[in-house]
Amino acid sequence: MKKEKTEQELYGIATLMCAGSEHCAFDVQRRLLRHTENQQVIARIIARLYKESYLDDERYARAFIHDKVRFARWGTRRIAMELHQKGIDSHIFEPLLHDINQEEYSDALQSLLRTKARTIKASSPYELRMKLLRFAASRGYNFDEASEAIDSCCATV
Repeated sequence: MKKEKTEQELYGIATLMCAGSEHCAFDVQRRLLRHTENQQVIARIIARLYKESYLDDERYARAFIHDKVRFARWGTRRIAMELHQKGIDSHIFEPLLHDINQEEYSDALQSLLRTKARTIKASSPYELRMKLLRFAASRGYNFDEASEAIDSCCATV
């Protein structure tokens, strides 16, 4: 069995992790659980990270939303679900979701649908449209957003 790390060693692991990129308390806790099972130590470290501004839920949510819209091309529903699963309060991320650049958001969805439309085998335009709508829903876009994007980017659908 591995020797359990001290609180100071665990704090060093957590600060190194948070200094490299944005993380939330959930991510830090999961990492620290690899090294110790002592929940009290982990709670003290996380509280200290918040106090010293290594952790900030709003800053994390802002970066997460930006990256998922731009790079993963996720919709707001999926982003909200993921942030909720990571323990970020909805009163923190809901306003940030409303601040998303709508032009960039719709461009990402249209690009995603154009790419997917090239790979789908469908016997009719209706079938293609339904498959694209299901695909967009799986990425976290709502029906209205997906339908509008399909109408504007895939005229033959």
